Amino acid sequence: PAEITFVDDQNINRFFNEGPKLFKRPEMAIDREVWTCHPPKVEPMVRAIIEDFRTGKRDEVPVWMEKGGRTVLVRYMAVRDTDGNYVGTLEYVQDMEFAKEHFLKEK
Repeated sequence: PAEITFVDDQNINRFFNEGPKLFKRPEMAIDREVWTCHPPKVEPMVRAIIEDFRTGKRDEVPVWMEKGGRTVLVRYMAVRDTDGNYVGTLEYVQDMEFAKEHFLKEK
């Protein structure tokens, strides 16, 4: 299980998958700017990541966090066409609690 969001090259939310979510994604967010979906304190980080993708400075940014007492990995990835041109950003959210539990069992 994972949460997938696609934001196009104009910073517009174009897709998110169905299913349970760790982060709220209201249907009304589709066709709106990605900035409207983030709390003001993280907006500068999101803007910086997307700008780095747009300019080719970076292709992926992993962000580890705790959410609701669970370990979560959020991966932001640049999406490029066959010529390497930026066409958008993919956000992939995965609950990583299973990995933490796996390694704790091995001790």
